[in-house]
Amino acid sequence: MPTPIPTPEDNISSEQVLEAAVDVTYAHLHKFGYHTDRARLRAKIYRRAQANAAWHKMARQTEEQDSDSGE
Repeated sequence: MPTPIPTPEDNISSEQVLEAAVDVTYAHLHKFGYHTDRARLRAKIYRRAQANAAWHKMARQTEEQDSDSGE
């Protein structure tokens, strides 16, 4: 039975989200014959999440600056 998708009311921490992403990705890779250790996979997912968050922060700031300047 699939795990239900969490909602904001479930109050899930970012660490739990990271661990869930590692679990799902590890199982998917293993299913298709790719083998890696969980620590390396966790680090890769964490770095990608950090880069994604930084990009979104920069995009929001740019959007706010554009709206402040009247463009």
